[in-house]
Amino acid sequence: MDAKTSQTTHQLRLRAGVNHFKHMVLGQAHVANEPQAALVMDRVPQGLGIRGLDSRTWSSWFADPLPNPRPSAVDCLDLWVEKGGFERACGFRDQRHFYRELITQGLGNVLLKPLKIRDPEMAARVRVAEYVPASALHLHLDAIEIVGLSSCNGAVSCETLQVMGAERIMQLLHDRWNVRSGWIYPLLSSDLALHLSQVSEEEGAEIKRTLDQFKPSAFGPLLKKTPFPVLCAFADQRDLGPSQVHQTLLAIAGDGSFLQGDRMEAWCIDLASSCLALHAQTWANRPVRNARRIESETIYLAALEALLFAELNEDELGELIGRVNVVGRFDWSADVYDTLVRAREHYHQLLQLYGLTTHDVWAGALRNESLRPCVIRQ
Repeated sequence: MDAKTSQTTHQLRLRAGVNHFKHMVLGQAHVANEPQAALVMDRVPQGLGIRGLDSRTWSSWFADPLPNPRPSAVDCLDLWVEKGGFERACGFRDQRHFYRELITQGLGNVLLKPLKIRDPEMAARVRVAEYVPASALHLHLDAIEIVGLSSCNGAVSCETLQVMGAERIMQLLHDRWNVRSGWIYPLLSSDLALHLSQVSEEEGAEIKRTLDQFKPSAFGPLLKKTPFPVLCAFADQRDLGPSQVHQTLLAIAGDGSFLQGDRMEAWCIDLASSCLALHAQTWANRPVRNARRIESETIYLAALEALLFAELNEDELGELIGRVNVVGRFDWSADVYDTLVRAREHYHQLLQLYGLTTHDVWAGALRNESLRPCVIRQ
């Protein structure tokens, strides 16, 4: 990575990591990008024999310029989480080194490791295929890193590495959200659980009494029932592959009643990751592209950029959503606009929680687009 890309990625990873940890520890008292050292040190488990991270070191991680934290100090965050029993959102796999990987590692690190063997490209592909992030936030930072990648590992070109990275991100998102076997759906709140979270204790108790009258009780099964978007929302999207995962995710927007609570939180960040992966693939895959093949990709990219990263222009966004509806054959209803704008708000709030902005996220995409303009043949 060149200095500019490395510094940007380093800043985003450290900023997201320390703010994620602080929000988990402090909850509502968390203020993004403020160290709040006294509060943090008061809340983390005491007497664990963990050295290497004191109040001064912690505060330095919020300073300008940001430092390169010692690995042993970063590992303290994971030890505190393990010993303190803090709750974390479920991810793609075991999260034992959650903060070490979030702050200092990731997909870009895997791609840029030196390769001194006869077939370095094949070795890089094997490495990438074995990579699994610990959470959706890890994957989102990976997508930010890949879209801004601008150097090679000495043996494989930057463009090839970008395509490898984008394809892996798309595969992981496809495995998570595809409509036939996506593994995220059983982890999301059921319709009943979402409803109970929105009503009073008295109303919730009455609902439980009513459902308990069935023999056997319907309350338990309904509380655990896997939620799923209505099939009509998918239109022609049922058999799409990983490279079209942005279409699968957009199809889910057709069921606004599904995108509530934790479902919206999980979906909106993955939609943004799919946009970044699509951008990286589109601009790195071929220096010269056929106009017919690039047309639908640029329509999706323009709409997703306007939705997630640009200043909100309702007329422009409405027109772009209409074009996406046509090219994707989603058969969306009129309320999809409100659902998508709601997703934008949730995504922006999530970034703010972790001390990031949409400008931070999209900067790498803008940089690489200017580095490698796309030549189109008719």
